[in-house]
Parts: sequence; C-alpha cells; structure tokens
Amino acid sequence: MARRIQVRFVVAAILIICSVAATATGQAAGSSGEKQNLAELTADQIVKRFYETLQFKTIWDEFYVKDEKLRNLEVEAITFNLVRYRAEQLPNMRITMAARERAYIAQYNFLMTLSGAAFTSGDVPMGDDEYGKRYESITRRPKPYANSEELDREFTSVMNQLSDANRKGIVTENVGSTAYNLRIHKFEETNPADVKRIREVFAEAGLKESSSIYVVQREMFHIYMIEENGEFRVLSILSRNRG
Repeated sequence: MARRIQVRFVVAAILIICSVAATATGQAAGSSGEKQNLAELTADQIVKRFYETLQFKTIWDEFYVKDEKLRNLEVEAITFNLVRYRAEQLPNMRITMAARERAYIAQYNFLMTLSGAAFTSGDVPMGDDEYGKRYESITRRPKPYANSEELDREFTSVMNQLSDANRKGIVTENVGSTAYNLRIHKFEETNPADVKRIREVFAEAGLKESSSIYVVQREMFHIYMIEENGEFRVLSILSRNRG
C-alpha cells in the first residue's frame, strides 16, 4: 500500500527515535547586533556550502566547533536514543564514538536533504513504497542496535539511502527564488526556544556560562553558534518543528 510521508511527519518521527537532549531556537540575551549579524553571515555561508555539495559532512567538517569535547557531546546528545532506546539491559559502550558520529552525519544528511527538497521544489518522496519501507525500518524498529556494525548497517546506511532519494527533489537554482522564500514564509515553527537548556547541556563539555550563544534560523532549522578563536562556529543544529 502506498505510503504518503509528509515532511512534518518524517521530521517528527526521526526526532522521536533519535531524540535530542535539548530543544532549539532563540537568541542569547545580551548578544550584540553586530555579532548576530556576523552569525547570520556565517549561516549564509553554511547554506551556500550545503547546496554546493548536498552533503552535511561539508558543514560538519568546515563549520562546527573544533573543540573535541563540544563536538562529541553534540554527537552523543543527538544519537542518545540510538544507544539507549529500549536498551536498558545493554552496555552504553557497545557502540563506538566513530559509529555514533557516522550515524549523526547520516541523520543530518537526511534532515538537510529533506529540507532542501521541501523548500527548493516541494518534491519530497511521497507514495514511494521502497522509501516508506526503509523509513519505517527505523521509526518502527522493535529492538535496540546491538553494536556498531548493526548501527552502520541498519541505521546509517538506511539514512544515506533516504538522503539519496531526497536529493532527487532538490533544485539548487531555486534557492532564494520567490517560490523558495514563500515556502519558508509559510513554514510553521512548533519548537519553542530554550537557549538556557542548550547552555546547560553543553556545560558538561566545558561551555562557559559567560559564552554567548547566537541562534540563526534557516529553512527548517535553528543553527546555534558560539565564537571560537574569533570565528563563529556551529555548536548544534536542531529542528524548528517538534512535529
């Protein structure tokens, strides 16, 4: 039977299965307008680079914080349920950090290509049985991932296949067009702001209480940034849609 997979449903279900340890949006109190503008310019570069490569790994390699503790905590937070979902009796360390990072990149490949298809053409996969089966193999999975190899095979690989399907709907030349901007204008944000929570989560990895956090809205995401060695770098990217 054909499966109609709506954008909101897809994002919501993925975020339920791969729950995030923090919610997104908002702007840090007291951040200067000038610095916010610089963060906005960095976000423009991020969007540009994504549409040049259609690969989230470009963003991960070029724009995220370089502090290893902060990077690792972002991966751990986003992939928390991939390790702990229905896995109370299994050891936390059964899945390597490298495998979790691959899963993180694959998940954001999926979300960013889905966003790209939704906003540049509105042509997201709908009614495709094979896409639906792959998607549901994750969202309706009845058991936890047992080890790194299983996570690679049954989550990361599947996410990459879904991303490949999403890319077919991306029309890069439409970025910034009237239709693109209209879709962004009509997007309904349902995930409220909580910069305080973001700060609490990343404090565990050494983020200082005094560090300003700048949040920039692009497509279906909020991009959280901090200054690192004089550059604006991504701390986390989270969905604007709770589902």
